[in-house]
Amino acid sequence: MKINGKQLLVISWWLHLGMICLVFGLWFLFIFNGDFTQVPKITWQSGSSLFFIVGLQLSLLVTLMGIGLSQ
Repeated sequence: MKINGKQLLVISWWLHLGMICLVFGLWFLFIFNGDFTQVPKITWQSGSSLFFIVGLQLSLLVTLMGIGLSQ
């Protein structure tokens, strides 16, 4: 099975969107600790970890897009 550049681009976009949804879901669970009646406690640690993960995701997406466009 050969994957061309356009297919790789589409696959990478969907993987990226799925990962972002997963990360945000886990992050919100982490903040609320399962109790949605509380005001979320967003500390600099949870914020910086989110930004780190999103940055990692964006770099992965750019890499995959670069591979997809170069083919």
